[in-house]
Amino acid sequence: MAKVRTDPGPARWHSRTVAGVKLTPHQFDDGSTGWQGTIAGQLWLFNRAKTEIGTVAHKRWRAHTDDHLTGGPRSLSLKKLVAWVIEHQGEWQAKLTVRRAHKTRMVDPKPAA
Repeated sequence: MAKVRTDPGPARWHSRTVAGVKLTPHQFDDGSTGWQGTIAGQLWLFNRAKTEIGTVAHKRWRAHTDDHLTGGPRSLSLKKLVAWVIEHQGEWQAKLTVRRAHKTRMVDPKPAA
């Protein structure tokens, strides 16, 4: 007897917890999907983006704050990227404080000469 495929219903993950952070699905403006989670009171967005390395295309996870003021490194694993954000809280919180005060995005302001 042949096995009949059934409709699996909605997407498998409605939320997931990684390193103690509850991640929920997020729809980006360009139509791609990813995850969002709050770490130390700051909303972080995680998505998988295609990156060109030489002639080979790779998909890597990327992370950034919802206001795009700072981000994390690219990673092959969502779990490792969430762990990086948790581990480097002091660093990115300091960057956010400075960048918000000077209204700069993804670049630290240059010191006065």
